[in-house]
Amino acid sequence: MHRKQAAALALLATIAYYLALAQIADAQQGVVLRYKFSAGQTIRYGGEHVMRIEATAGDSTQTAKTQTKFLRQWTVQQVDADGTATLVMSIERVQVDASMPDGNRIAFDTDKETDTPASGMVKRPLVQVRLRPNGQVAELKEAAGGGWSQFISGVKLLFCPFPTVPITAGTAWQRELEVRLPGSASAKVKLRQTFRLEQLDGSSAVVSVNTEPAEQVDPPLMAQVAQLLGNGKFLFDVQNGLLKSQNTSVQQVVQGYAGSDSQMQVVGQFSESLLDPAAPTARSADASQN
Repeated sequence: MHRKQAAALALLATIAYYLALAQIADAQQGVVLRYKFSAGQTIRYGGEHVMRIEATAGDSTQTAKTQTKFLRQWTVQQVDADGTATLVMSIERVQVDASMPDGNRIAFDTDKETDTPASGMVKRPLVQVRLRPNGQVAELKEAAGGGWSQFISGVKLLFCPFPTVPITAGTAWQRELEVRLPGSASAKVKLRQTFRLEQLDGSSAVVSVNTEPAEQVDPPLMAQVAQLLGNGKFLFDVQNGLLKSQNTSVQQVVQGYAGSDSQMQVVGQFSESLLDPAAPTARSADASQN
């Protein structure tokens, strides 16, 4: 090996060594996790939501299953001097396969059909969010045009909030928030989420989340609340300031939702992952299914 080549390799090894030391130091001393956006930026996620609800009352049992695959897009309208970003959410594609309690099946793909239950909501602004750098939602409202208020409540659960001080692996924190119940125009519930930084390295952070009611909920209402009680993990890109993915699951049993002899089992999974900005829309949605 030539002397110059040996010197170059030694230099690279030294740089790698000190980068590794820096990452270890960051993990030990803690980091401030922050979202980072730029005006005009487009961020897309491909995801899937699967839910199975089995309701038993007396001798009767009914089951409903839904599988929804989607392509979600965030467009950054502006970023304030303090890093607070104004984001607009749209759904670019929806694929649904649902089995109803009466045995009927609903299946459609908004990319392949023009007249579907979701056709009116795709490829248009739905929700506008003002998001602080620590992931706290400063403002949340329907986008111009409105008509899709059912999306507002669930949007808060898409963002993992962070403390404003440096944190290390093992640090835990909480937030309480009020969200609208699925399928309801007005009923709301207060939830408490507990977050914990499970792992931190130089490029990513793994944060676990546990969700529970923050108030007493009667069984009839709990049947809806149960769908929101997801537990799982967020994967955050520390360097780029973006959520790379989230995966949560729900497994709840509600006793007495419709009388003393009734029981409801709610089992579900939600996942979405950051997509390559250069990937075509249709292919991206298909890729997220595999």
